[in-house]
Parts: sequence; C-alpha cells; structure tokens
Amino acid sequence: MQVFDYTRTKPYKAYDILLPIGKVLMHTAFRLKIVGRENLPKDASGVILCCNHLHSIDPVFLGAATGLRWRFIAKRELFKDGFLFWFFTHCNAIPVDREKIDRAALDCAVAALEEGSYGLGIFPEGTRSENGEPGEGKHGVAMLARRCKADILPCSIYHEGDLGFRKRLTVRVGEVIPFAELGLGDAPNARQTRAATAAVMQAIHALWAKGY
Repeated sequence: MQVFDYTRTKPYKAYDILLPIGKVLMHTAFRLKIVGRENLPKDASGVILCCNHLHSIDPVFLGAATGLRWRFIAKRELFKDGFLFWFFTHCNAIPVDREKIDRAALDCAVAALEEGSYGLGIFPEGTRSENGEPGEGKHGVAMLARRCKADILPCSIYHEGDLGFRKRLTVRVGEVIPFAELGLGDAPNARQTRAATAAVMQAIHALWAKGY
C-alpha cells in the first residue's frame, strides 16, 4: 500500500451533523436497547472506547448509544477514493493497516486523544467476529492507553442471528476502567501489555455475556 496522508484525517464538523442523524436511523431501523448509560463519562475526551465487533456499522450503534464524540479506528481498505473516502474521513475515522504494526496510525490516534475534543473508539479484536462471540484482543489498545495514560470504557454489542430490519439489539456500557488499574508502566512491557489487553477483553466479554 502507498503511504497514507494522515493530514487528511482530522475532526470534521460534519460529524456533529451525522451523529444525531445516525441516532435516529439506528433507533428506527433496529430495536436498539441501551444498558448502562449511568457509566458514560460526561464527555469522551481522553477516553478509549473498546467494544466487540460484529458489523461494519458498529461505530454508528456506539455513537447512537453513547451520544458522545468518538474517532474510530477503521481498516484502511475502507478509505477508497471518491465518496467512501469522503464519508469515512468526515466521520472522523482513522485508517489503520492491519497487516503490520501501523505506527503512523498509532501516532494519529494518540494525537486525536491528546487533542481533547474526541474520545477514541477501538475494536480490539481487529476484525469482525465470525461466530458473534468476542475473541482475542490485539495489543494496540494497551499500547495506546499506555502512551496517553487513557482510561478505558468497555462496551458490548449483542444480538442473536442475522442482523436485519427491526432486529433486537443491545448495546451495554460498562464501568470505566481507570488507567491506573490497567497495570501499564511508562515504558513498553510485553507482560503488562498482554495482561492489560486480557483485562479489557474480559470486561467486554462479561458485558456481552449478559445478552439482551
């Protein structure tokens, strides 16, 4: 792949217009239930939202459920020329090359968190689940949390069977995991990174396992 110009991914005002539209659409198209609103921070600034991954529209579900401003990390293949590039960039998504440790994407994500207007949304598994159940998490979330000293907001998306019109679906929001409880030091440490990743995925799985 060619080197991606990350100066083209930045906060766009279109997001604030698209967010309420997405909220209405999600509640119209699906029987969307939201559990755990009391666990939401007042704003997403400096927070990393972590969730299991079922569908390409999961960021819309999470935006509708939380009502907060997020910049989601998305696979780079989505950022094609034309309308798709415009749409994903104006939804404030950050492209990542999943075939390698994409340090440029990590730097962009860190800058987005440190800028302070948005939180960061990540699907730690790195890809959509094939069986609907949360799988193993990759270590990018722990790396980002360590660099930014960021708290983690675990969430889950749950439904049974295929996703279709007026499908019953639950977004469950967990309690924020403070950075201090992740056990991450100032310097990279493989053991600490694995443990923090496992703790985040355990929190997601516990939420998901509650079902509807």
